Amino acid sequence: KEGQEAASDSITLCLNPYDCAELYFFTVTREGALEARVRSRSGERVLSTESVSLKLERKDNEWLVEMALPWTVFGMEGPPGAGEAWRLNIVRQRAAAPPQTSFWAGSPGQYARVENYGQLFFAPEP
Repeated sequence: KEGQEAASDSITLCLNPYDCAELYFFTVTREGALEARVRSRSGERVLSTESVSLKLERKDNEWLVEMALPWTVFGMEGPPGAGEAWRLNIVRQRAAAPPQTSFWAGSPGQYARVENYGQLFFAPEP
């Protein structure tokens, strides 16, 4: 529609550290725009992305994203302990007609439900 930004393909990384009440969303578009948000019981807020490292590679029929998130984004000084588990989901949205959405874990109507996420286990440092 006029005055609205055109839809873009995107990948969203959804993380729930320590099974806490905060849910983090990091969304990258095919053009390289990055948005970070955190949702908690008290509402949702935008996070600064200036400390996030992002590498994007575009090809004819695919695009690749490499993202490095500093622990400080999650309010941490260092990595979680060995064996600690976080909840994780990855959401792909394709803007082409018809639009497509796919999920690493969960289903379309419930992708934001943390209990449907997969688990990300942290290994000991080498």
